[in-house]
Formats: sequence, C-alpha cells, structure tokens
Amino acid sequence: MLDDLDKVLTAGRPHAGPRSESRGMTPARPQPPRGQALSFRKKLAFSVVVTSAFALVLYAGSLGVRSLRIYRLVKDSQSGLRGRVLAPDPMLGFAPIPGSTGLELVPRGPGIPVRFDADGFRVPVDPPADPQDGSPLVLTLGCSYTYGYLCRAEDAYPQVLSQLTGCRVKNAGMSCYGLAQMLLLARSLIPRYRPDYVVVQFSPWLVERAQSFYAHGPGFITTPVPYLSETPAGVVEVHPPVFGSKTQTVSLDAYRDGPASLGDFLPFFFKAGGPLLLHDDFHITVHRLKRITGLTPPPAADPRKIVDSVYREINDICKLNESKMLILVLGSDSQAVDTQGVDRIAGVTIVDAHAAMLKRLPERTPEAYRRMYGHWRGDPPVYVDYHPNEAAQKVIAGELARFVVPSHL
Repeated sequence: MLDDLDKVLTAGRPHAGPRSESRGMTPARPQPPRGQALSFRKKLAFSVVVTSAFALVLYAGSLGVRSLRIYRLVKDSQSGLRGRVLAPDPMLGFAPIPGSTGLELVPRGPGIPVRFDADGFRVPVDPPADPQDGSPLVLTLGCSYTYGYLCRAEDAYPQVLSQLTGCRVKNAGMSCYGLAQMLLLARSLIPRYRPDYVVVQFSPWLVERAQSFYAHGPGFITTPVPYLSETPAGVVEVHPPVFGSKTQTVSLDAYRDGPASLGDFLPFFFKAGGPLLLHDDFHITVHRLKRITGLTPPPAADPRKIVDSVYREINDICKLNESKMLILVLGSDSQAVDTQGVDRIAGVTIVDAHAAMLKRLPERTPEAYRRMYGHWRGDPPVYVDYHPNEAAQKVIAGELARFVVPSHL
C-alpha cells in the first residue's frame, strides 16, 4: 500500500535529472573518501621526513669523515704553528696577532720560534740592537718567501738585509698572502710609516692567489681571503673575503700530542673539526648561491691586467709618500720567472734575485736547485720543502743591498 501511495504523490512531477541537464548544470563529481586523501598526505610527509633524516645522516657521516682526515693530519703532520699567533681579519682574511709568540713546526727537526712585534711585523725572538733611527727604513711585502717560512726571522732576507746595510726593516710578509693582501697592506702601511724603500715581492703565484676566493690549507681547511675583481668599467679592485674565517679560532695544539684514539677524536670532532666544517659548509653554500645570482662578483680574469693595476697603484702610493719601490722577483724552481709585464712599469726598480740564484747553480736543473736552495733535514739529510733556505735568503738580501745602500751613503 505504501508503494501505491508513493506512486500517487510523485505522479506528474518532471524528472530532476533531465531538467538539470537541460539547464546546463554539470553533475557533481564523485569525491574520494576522506580517509584516502589524508592517507596520501601522510605518505608524502613521511617521505619528506625520511629523506631529510637520511640526508642528515649522510651529512653527519661526511662531517665525521672529513674531521677524521683533519685529525689524522694534526696527529701525523710535522708542520704548522703551535700557539695562537694568527687571528681572523675582516679585510685580510687572517693576520698576525700583535705581540704574539709561537712555534713553527719543522719536518725532521726542531721547531722554529716565531714572534710578532706590537705592530704585527715578524721579528727575531731575541732581536738584535735596533739600528739608529736615522738609518733607512725598509718595508717588505710578500708571502711566505718574504716572511721566511722554515727560517728563523734573523735568517730571512729582511733581517739579513738589515745586517748587511744597517737599515731598519719592517717585515710584513705572511704565508699564503697574495696580491690582494699586499695591496691592502701597502695602502695602510706606506702612509703610516713612510719608509725609504718598499720591497714588493713578485711571484706568479701571488697573482693566482688574488684570483681565488679562498686560501686552501691542509686537511681540507678553507680560509676566505680578499681577492681582486673587475668592475663593469674595467677597474681592478679589492673585494673583501666572502665570509669571516673561523679557522684561526680553532686551537689544535691539545690534539697534536699523544696517540690517536676514539676518546681523543670525539672531543676533537665536537670542539674543533665539526664546528669548523659546519661553519664553512654553511657559508660556502651561501656564497655559491650568491655567485649564481650575481651578488658576488667573480675574480678578475686577466693576470697581466692584475699585475699592471696592483703594482702601478703601489708605486703611486710610494711616490706620494716619497718611498722608493723595489720589485723583488722570486721563483720556485730552476726556470726563469715570467714577470708578466711588471718590468714595464715606469719608475720602478726590478731586483731579479731569482736570476741571481740561478746563476750560482752548478747546473741549471731542478735537482741542483733543490740541493742548493731547498730545505733539508735529518741525518742523512732529506729534502722536506721548496721554500728558500738560509743560503737563498742571503742571495736575496745581497741583491737588494745593491739598491738600498748607495742613495743613503
């Protein structure tokens, strides 16, 4: 009976389906069950979490492996500095700590004491009597060759020059420095001290360092340094380090002595290697993004333009302060040095000490060069380093003395 009543009530009514379609309405699409959509979102979130966790584990493993490499180098290496004598510098990348002392570790031999005076210049640990104030003042700018790496300060050419001529010397050379740091120091130190002579080292690697964002140290340690870039107008200018260095704030002395062990490595990882690598990885990533977006200019590309620009500017600074510029040419092997046009700058004196060193060789071969001018240690002697030894430093100082003394006699 109920079925008959329903037929009566609905009789004569138009069907809803055809009427809706005739009005152009689209039938509602079937919706997936709510549980299915939620399940998909959960799966996506779970995948992101798992992938992120896996990436973090891989990165933590990378930190551990790289820290272990540094740790082993600290344990095994017989080179480096003991004691805190260097500090981060916002313009130079790193610089000596004024008044600091330390020890330069030497392969197969006793370490070399290192001392910087109150102004940050390298000086002997037991300095000789200072020359009279009226004697000529010489400022030296360069890298480890001028600093005197693996030599005592009194055996490096600046101090030997002082002994030969009676002049006063301020040695501003520093290991790993390039033309960018040398130019910055020239801008600062020449007007401050107004030296009679400014010895400016020229070596091909000084140009290459000025074209790099970083000074690369041992154990995959990276130190940002100033570099030379070129403006759209073609002007070569100094760009500051792309980020602040943390390398010189990490003390490695506590981990040099004693046997390697897990108990020794873990504190190294958490206090030294890990924090240092985390800092560098983050800032290097940011720097790469800035490079991609053009926020950080690239290094200047033309070496000869760099040489011409930097040495001309230093010469101009010398002229303004009544200083005479001596360009000291130094090489690293038995081949002549390509001066890349620096000898064509008007008004400068070229002191090719490398050529003088080559003339003294019994034969002009790499082996003869290493024998005469490289560092040898131990008994029997073993070749350990290519930097100029004490004999080479004497030749360099002798060549400079020819140009320092005459005008002040």
